[in-house]
Amino acid sequence: MHMKKMIIFSLLLLSLTVFSKEYVMIMSDSTAVNYRSPNMKNYYKLPWAPMSGWGEFTQKDIRGGIPLLNRAAGGYSSKTYFESWFPHSRKALRKDGWLLLSFGSNDCRPHPTWDRVTKPESTYQEYLDKMASEAANAGMKIVIISPPPFFMMENGKFNNSTLEPYAKAAKQLAERKGYYFIDLFNLLSNKFKNMTEAEIRTHYMFLKPGDSPNWPKGAADILHFRNKGSELIWQLMLDSIRKDIPDLAKLFK
Repeated sequence: MHMKKMIIFSLLLLSLTVFSKEYVMIMSDSTAVNYRSPNMKNYYKLPWAPMSGWGEFTQKDIRGGIPLLNRAAGGYSSKTYFESWFPHSRKALRKDGWLLLSFGSNDCRPHPTWDRVTKPESTYQEYLDKMASEAANAGMKIVIISPPPFFMMENGKFNNSTLEPYAKAAKQLAERKGYYFIDLFNLLSNKFKNMTEAEIRTHYMFLKPGDSPNWPKGAADILHFRNKGSELIWQLMLDSIRKDIPDLAKLFK
């Protein structure tokens, strides 16, 4: 970690005791990154807008005095996050906290130089549970969140088969260990199933050249979301929290 990031993270840890016993912590991949927070100002030295992550909207809705630690990091699978980021993130594990844990988008995608792929029936659940169990042992409440679907169409309909095994595995882990569960994969898939392809594209990072000065060549990204998509994701999650996790819902407006 760079010194600047260490200082910011230390201040966030201090806020846990200064403001409230309860707090919310996010561990996830790039789909949850808050690209506009102060510590992400120079994230990879690239202006990302209109790309966004759902953690950005979580920050907007959390009640005053409730710390939110967004430890989402781009490019990581459950395996590589546990190996690289979790050793730092575990310093923030505290009693009465809530851990929102969501991976899968990179667990299914091989990388040319990075061993990050996991198997949904085994290693994916193993690495998720390593993080969840340690947080639970520290006194935190665990919310497993299935990964949001990639943009894929088949015969004019939204096709979400690639990440479906990981979504099912996330649910299996939550049920087996007694963790809370938000089925983001199916919530978003069901939202998209009756939309046209053009409508669905407006939620993902599909840009034409000239649409954004940050993306002069445009973009065709089936993984990442624009503001509209990330806001929808968080709204679906928040509705699920209000319905099924009332103790967590109290921490949001």
